[in-house]
Amino acid sequence: MLSKHEICDDVAFEGGLFISNKYPREVGTESHLPDLKNSTELFKKYQLALELSDNKIYLGNEGAVQILKSIISNNEKLEHSLDSGIHSTLIKVHLLLSNCYIKMNHLDKAQDIIDRVWKKGSPLTITYTHTLFGNLSDVYSLLQEKLCNSIQLKSLYKFYVSY
Repeated sequence: MLSKHEICDDVAFEGGLFISNKYPREVGTESHLPDLKNSTELFKKYQLALELSDNKIYLGNEGAVQILKSIISNNEKLEHSLDSGIHSTLIKVHLLLSNCYIKMNHLDKAQDIIDRVWKKGSPLTITYTHTLFGNLSDVYSLLQEKLCNSIQLKSLYKFYVSY
């Protein structure tokens, strides 16, 4: 049986999972994700992922990714839901997961996740009139910037290696 190991003041690793040692956030709890309020377990998972992703350590993003991936895999059938609350929640989860991948420099994975919300034909696609479109644009722009920088660095490396 795995024991609990403290990672830092706010995060511990127990039973293969990252666990928050903090109390749930007070700031914006009611308005932050009203669409998850009815599902206490999902709300707690999202809050923990959000808390870990805000942490400045790499392990925080790793823990957030685990939680967000489990939320997505457990709720894939809800992607086609007509309920705007569920739809918005799944978009928020995808945006946060993509952002975590960007922070971890896993740009291909970030692109795959963001495409589920950005590209036409996906059940999660949103238009510019959606309230989360600004958030989507921000994450997409950050990803494109990181991809461009990555390509430029690879080109510079090839240039210097060839000399």
